Amino acid sequence: MIRVGDRPRALPIDEPVAEALRSRGELTVGESREYRVRLEGVFKTNGACRVRLLDLDKIVVGKITDPSVGSAGNVYTRALNDGAELIVVAKPTMKDGNINRLFISDARAA
Repeated sequence: MIRVGDRPRALPIDEPVAEALRSRGELTVGESREYRVRLEGVFKTNGACRVRLLDLDKIVVGKITDPSVGSAGNVYTRALNDGAELIVVAKPTMKDGNINRLFISDARAA
């Protein structure tokens, strides 16, 4: 993570903020919160994923930033293999009031 500005007031530039800054359209960054999801696909090499938001029954693009995603038998690939629900902590980027992408930092079995 990069910080811009003096330390007490520094703006942290994490992946969701960087995506919003690079966007040609208007993207906003939401607060981190828990989501109930089912993974539809996961790339262990870069954390890219497809996430079904169970409360909305909608599939969105995701990025798993949790370093454990590259480890064998991690919570993400186990849930994908078993079709299991997860509770994830994620920060969304939003476009037109809808979730554009979820940046997932942690997960546990539902």
